[in-house]
Amino acid sequence: MNQMLAASNPFATRFVRPGALEFRFTAANESIGKNQVGDECTEANSVGQLDGIGGQMDAELGESRLEEIVDDLHQHRIGLFVGHHGSGKSTLLHALTPRLRSRFAVVHHVQFCHEYHPHFTARLRNRYRMVQQLRRQAKDLPSGGLLTLDGAEQLTRVELRLLCRNIRRRSLSLLATCHTPISNLPILYRTVVTPQLIQDLTEELIAQAPDVVRHRIRQWLSDRPIASEVNLRDLFFDLYDVAHEAQLSTQC
Repeated sequence: MNQMLAASNPFATRFVRPGALEFRFTAANESIGKNQVGDECTEANSVGQLDGIGGQMDAELGESRLEEIVDDLHQHRIGLFVGHHGSGKSTLLHALTPRLRSRFAVVHHVQFCHEYHPHFTARLRNRYRMVQQLRRQAKDLPSGGLLTLDGAEQLTRVELRLLCRNIRRRSLSLLATCHTPISNLPILYRTVVTPQLIQDLTEELIAQAPDVVRHRIRQWLSDRPIASEVNLRDLFFDLYDVAHEAQLSTQC
């Protein structure tokens, strides 16, 4: 029974992973974040701030925004998605993948895991493996290829500078996600999470859930202030437990 409940939980991984939730742009923040300059970093002039991985915007306009990002990446050859943990960077990258594969000769993807190892030596080994994987993927790219890197904040600034130098020297392109701006690298988009976004995504996920689950979820959210820097993945983990307990209560 527990396996059946887990499979039907509206916050199960298969329902909330990148690609399961569609990235939709919002018009509300369209004018925020354009042409800002900070720490020698300028944003691409045709893009604005995102509202995370949901929201309400005309689908056709959202499609044009995706095309603009690819066009900006073609222009700059190196670009960033900037945002805190769980704000939608990986989901946006997933939404762009079909367009990237059609516009670049070859696309290689590297994702740095964020797992914490309690032992220092284990962390060093894990980091060494990730950097070696990154170097292999970049080395195997032909001219005109694209490297997408999810988790660039785990590189040192020296490592990132060397990577960018290699990308430019070999006529490659780089699209990376990171938590904060990086000097001299254009920001293609900033991802953020808003209370309205959380409400919209939650209602979408629980639309087909039993009444008791919907009530518990809504009550749990209303009883807790949501910070602007909330990690949406962690929030969904918490809501998974709330939904699971509500499902169990119906079996008693």
